[in-house]
Amino acid sequence: MTYYIDNTAGYKLKIDSKKLNSGKHQVRFQTQNENEKNRYGYVLAEKDSTLKEVVEQIRIELQKMKKGDLYFHSHLYSLGKAKQQSNVFVFEY
Repeated sequence: MTYYIDNTAGYKLKIDSKKLNSGKHQVRFQTQNENEKNRYGYVLAEKDSTLKEVVEQIRIELQKMKKGDLYFHSHLYSLGKAKQQSNVFVFEY
């Protein structure tokens, strides 16, 4: 399943979804923006997640990337006491 979303956040979002054996969905996304680097990434969505919820997760993660000069996937590293749980991975190309 493929969706193209013209987002008001200033980028276009393309989403592809694949259902896994566990019932969850692996969502691959790409962003297109004239003023910034294009990005792609993955979201592991629960089986009952809506498209709106998945897009919101992506939007939040992209905002985090835009705010920080040094963005990293904090759930992959043991930094600090509180470990953040995130199912979103974002990369630039």
